[in-house]
Amino acid sequence: MEISITRQYGQIGISYTQSQMEITSNVADMKIAQVPPEIDIFIDFPQIDIDLTETLADIGYKGVVAFSSEQAYTALGTVLQGIGRTAREGDIIAHSVGRGPKVFSMIAWNNSFDNTDFNVDAIPHIPPKISATGGMQVDYQPGQVNVDVPLDFFPKINAAPGTVKIYLEKEPMITVEVVGSYLDLVI
Repeated sequence: MEISITRQYGQIGISYTQSQMEITSNVADMKIAQVPPEIDIFIDFPQIDIDLTETLADIGYKGVVAFSSEQAYTALGTVLQGIGRTAREGDIIAHSVGRGPKVFSMIAWNNSFDNTDFNVDAIPHIPPKISATGGMQVDYQPGQVNVDVPLDFFPKINAAPGTVKIYLEKEPMITVEVVGSYLDLVI
């Protein structure tokens, strides 16, 4: 006896439709207006004034008017010193009448020496007067940017979803058969 087994595999079927999508949009009509900035610069170029009048006068370089007034003042002082010295010497001679000629030699001895101190300055003691004028003024107006964007430019989307169907096209099957006789013989 034999057993015969037959089988048949099942089969699945798939059908589908694709999804559809349509996108439409308008180009944005953007408007930009710009106002440029304005800058005005006013420059007063610098000027430096150096006044050396007092500095030069300090080391001996004076103007004509200042020099003549100084010499007049010095001459007046010298004349007054000479008058004072002559008056002193006259008083000394008047008080020494009868004492001998020693007074004249003493007056001559005192007048024979000049006790003037000399100092030489090479650097002035008064600095020059320095002044500066000038400057810069900046006036500005800031610029502007105006942007106008309409709100109707957003995209419009139309979509249809796709479908998928799965079904059984062939059913699976198993067949078991006994082939031959049903007789068991034992010997």
